Amino acid sequence: MQLPWARGRSVALGFGASALLVLCRPLSAAGNVPVPEMTDDVGRLAEQGERCRAAGDAAGLAAVEKKLADIKTDRPAALLALGRLLNSDEEFAEAAQVLEQALALKPDCFEAEKELGSIYEDLGNDAKAALIMEKALQQQPQEYGLTVALAKCYARMGRLEQAKAAFLNAMAGLSRFEL
Repeated sequence: MQLPWARGRSVALGFGASALLVLCRPLSAAGNVPVPEMTDDVGRLAEQGERCRAAGDAAGLAAVEKKLADIKTDRPAALLALGRLLNSDEEFAEAAQVLEQALALKPDCFEAEKELGSIYEDLGNDAKAALIMEKALQQQPQEYGLTVALAKCYARMGRLEQAKAAFLNAMAGLSRFEL
């Protein structure tokens, strides 16, 4: 995701209970799939929302979410930013709805699929999470974290052969990199 306000710095973005450290650049982590452009106004709002969330400023976070909601209708980047903020604020149902809207506008948005799959996994809807994760992995098959999450979904659903294959695929991907 392109984050112009970050100007090349590493930025921690919240995803539920975990955080992902990303180096800001216009391509995804794998470097081969463009993600929705984050314009300056959306980037500033996303940054402001993360600061409000980290500070426990519920009123400030609500104000940022409202601003993002006002500009979201035809901008997948705004919807993605809003979905992430809602997810980090544990408003999972609303975050899922917003991310579904982002995917309706930009069906190949890997970042929105990844976030949405994580939300459905957190909500315990492994079947829906697995479908979304499978679609995301078609775009970036070497995404280790998503492959492991998919394997866990398969295991919880009793699809043990698929779980095993996904875990092995994730481990094979790790062997290509120095740890």
